[in-house]
Amino acid sequence: MRRLGAIVISETVLVAFGIIISFVLMGTMGSMLFSGQSEAADISALALVAKDIALNLDSVAAEAGSVAMVYKVPKGMKVDVDVDYKRLKVSADGKSYSAPFMALTHTRPYTIDKPQYLCMVKNQDDMRISLSKDKCVCYTADKRCDPACIVGPACDPACNADGVEDRVCDRRCSKEGDRVCDMDCFTNEKDMVNEVRDCIDVFETDDNGYKRSVSEDRICDADSHMVEDEMCDIDCMNNGTSSWGLCDVDCNKYGMYMENGVYFSQDGFCDLDCGYVAGDNGVKMLYEDGVCDLDCAIVNNVCDPDCGELYDMDCDMGF
Repeated sequence: MRRLGAIVISETVLVAFGIIISFVLMGTMGSMLFSGQSEAADISALALVAKDIALNLDSVAAEAGSVAMVYKVPKGMKVDVDVDYKRLKVSADGKSYSAPFMALTHTRPYTIDKPQYLCMVKNQDDMRISLSKDKCVCYTADKRCDPACIVGPACDPACNADGVEDRVCDRRCSKEGDRVCDMDCFTNEKDMVNEVRDCIDVFETDDNGYKRSVSEDRICDADSHMVEDEMCDIDCMNNGTSSWGLCDVDCNKYGMYMENGVYFSQDGFCDLDCGYVAGDNGVKMLYEDGVCDLDCAIVNNVCDPDCGELYDMDCDMGF
């Protein structure tokens, strides 16, 4: 009886001990994660986090309007997150895993060190996602730009900082002609804010008061397309073949003068991006804008109707 009883007792102890061991092992695995003792487990964990963040980015992008979403990094995991164009990487202790996504983020890469939370905010104006290392908080009274304020009732004034890139363009506070250059709104992408007048600070002025940028900055603000803002941006001009296909109507007015009742301009550029009609004979006829662009008049197979046949022989070929 004692022996039988002893056997029963020892089996019970073994079962209980096994349960305890399993809990200990689970805790040990958690503490060993990213310790180098289980590389397969490390890569699996990194892959899960990377794919989860990528899925969240695409989910935010799919939402209608401006939206903010918080992603919580699994407890106990200390990872670094790098987000570049269409791909992100999650790293820890020399190991990493990359995952693709479809959402549009801002062109400059993000590097976020050991976040507990990731705030993902999509701006409906430019459809791009801003990332920050927090729970999507919005404080408008401090000097920090909080992307989450995009979805709030009021803009964060700190996001409209002069010459500072914070990857937030909120058109409620970044307004054209406010003498503040919001670099996040001065881009080659549409974002509902034209910042040409505020961001080009090196320009020359002609006798009529029209301005033209002096140097190139590789930015042709997409929001200046067909908009008169009193500033000709030479980045929008490349002999009519600008990379962005945008029309800066102010460029045909820089250096404008009148002779015999006709307005002329000549600045070395014949810009075809403002539109034209192609004729059967291969001649491109520009749209009328009240100014004869002599640069287009001397270009073969381009007719500026404001010049007429007297100044542009291409205009007598008919359409």
